[in-house]
Amino acid sequence: MTGKYKFSQIREAHNEFEAFLRIKGMSTRQFSFLLDVSEVTARKYIIDTTLMRYSHMNIVAIHFSMSVKDIIDIIEYDLK
Repeated sequence: MTGKYKFSQIREAHNEFEAFLRIKGMSTRQFSFLLDVSEVTARKYIIDTTLMRYSHMNIVAIHFSMSVKDIIDIIEYDLK
């Protein structure tokens, strides 16, 4: 953990995907730069992960050295 976010901030995350980003130390601004979208759009993607496109999930997976399936599993966890 980077120490950028406190455990209380991670616990207050809207969903598992937001908690994942916080654990990895990624802010909304960094997320928007990574996906090449506006910060407002990035915030919408974080709150409602079902809006993210497959290409965005692929970019996140490559950035964190994961598979797209892992990202989809994180998103699906909140849909159950």
